[in-house]
Amino acid sequence: MMNLIRKSTAYVCRLADQYPSGALLAFSLVYFPGATWLAAVRPMWADEFFTLYIARSASIRGVFDAILTGADQHPPSFYLFSRALFPLLDANQLSVRLPSVLGYWLMSLCLYALVSRRTTPSVGLIALSFPLTTAAYDYAIEGRGYALIMGFGSLALLCWVVATEDGPRRNVALGGLAFASAAAVAAHYYAAFFLLGIAGGEVARTVARGRVDTKVWASLSTSLLPIAVFLPHIRSAAGWAQNFWARPTWQDAPRFYSFLLDPASLAIVLVLMVIVVSALLSTTPRRPVPMDRFSPFHWWELVAICLIVALPFLEVSAAQLLHGGFAPRYALPSVIGVAILVALLIPAMASHMPSAVGGVLVVLGGVFVCRQFTEAGRASATAVYLGRTSAWILASGAHDLPIATWHSQGFLQLGYYGNPAITSRIVYLADPEIALRVNKHDTVDRGFLALRPWFPNGIREYKAFIREHREFLAYGYTGDIAQTGRPWNWLLGALTRDNATVRLLASAGDEMLFLVAFPDANEGDVTE
Repeated sequence: MMNLIRKSTAYVCRLADQYPSGALLAFSLVYFPGATWLAAVRPMWADEFFTLYIARSASIRGVFDAILTGADQHPPSFYLFSRALFPLLDANQLSVRLPSVLGYWLMSLCLYALVSRRTTPSVGLIALSFPLTTAAYDYAIEGRGYALIMGFGSLALLCWVVATEDGPRRNVALGGLAFASAAAVAAHYYAAFFLLGIAGGEVARTVARGRVDTKVWASLSTSLLPIAVFLPHIRSAAGWAQNFWARPTWQDAPRFYSFLLDPASLAIVLVLMVIVVSALLSTTPRRPVPMDRFSPFHWWELVAICLIVALPFLEVSAAQLLHGGFAPRYALPSVIGVAILVALLIPAMASHMPSAVGGVLVVLGGVFVCRQFTEAGRASATAVYLGRTSAWILASGAHDLPIATWHSQGFLQLGYYGNPAITSRIVYLADPEIALRVNKHDTVDRGFLALRPWFPNGIREYKAFIREHREFLAYGYTGDIAQTGRPWNWLLGALTRDNATVRLLASAGDEMLFLVAFPDANEGDVTE
């Protein structure tokens, strides 16, 4: 039995090496239907609504005006990517997510090309497959710019490697490097840190060669074009940095790798088991791995790859020095470097045994297919959860009262997917001053107020709302601190200070619904 497994996995490796185009086609046929279906059915989360509502502005000028508020840090060009699909798919969650589906697919192909050109197609497939088991895959179906950075960033890295080989495709590669560098930054400004990794590799190459390759530097410099064009928008966004919701700490950099690799834990364990079992069952003597096969990249290319792996440290350091923000998803392109190193390490650990390489491919492919089903289950569970939330809010009575909330994601999801009886009544109450005092950040409330003209649901200033409404429902989620380590709920405390009676009507897990009533005698009294 074990001998049959060993022969079967070795056959998988030989197939991957003999029919690379077929392997890529098979990957695409599995990836596209699953990712596209998930993009169409998985409910959007908070940030994706910013993409949808800004991109569907009445005009392109409206997109630029929204970004000029500084409330969202993506470049205007990112929204134009999504907007370009609206004539074909209408303005919906699929159209804002499809660029990410394509961007992630582009990264997969570039990883394959990068590694297979220096090793074998089967090892290239390992580089392609590994990110599918990590947190990076979640962003293949998210309507934000992170998958586009991964796609254009990996294309830039591939073009840089080809351009530095001084082969017949050098000029084409230089053009690709120029395009990919500009496109990556046009998708998200944090792509500049990824390109710094390539620039670091080019500095090392300059040292090795003893001369500067001006054409490569000229191609990389196109990344400055989006920054120059969108400088007014960057300045607007910089004004929000001081009280940003995601303030960086030095611990955020090492924590990123846990965020990235936790979903891949099962795959990593199974891969190690495959390597060990293959070694034990091998009928051929183990031979030392030659260094040129263990490290098929030039040392300056490895410098670039290692700098890309270290992206979280670069970004956190910059955020600390420049008083900016950092969230783990900002460093997702680091997975490109991680995937390349994993692809180089696995064959070396397995002494390049075909059965081990084939077994790893089977494991990674199987984990990815299982993950597709898991993600489908999560999408269905979220949809059921939103329906259940709508039902128990309606069951509480008081159907004529507005529903105020402090929970931004609940507000956006219920306002978009909820029962019409809730959609028409739900209101987000914003007060940046109180939010800053209680939550230590105000950018969520400031952002909602700044983007009110673009959002279809009710966004109201807290003080004005309670002057107009002396009785209303308050809905919210109380698990923010446990989930994120940051407090978000200032509303209940503010209502109590303003002499409101707050009575719990219903709860479901961490969700709560309150009836809020102000005494008539205190009407108009609002804490300033």
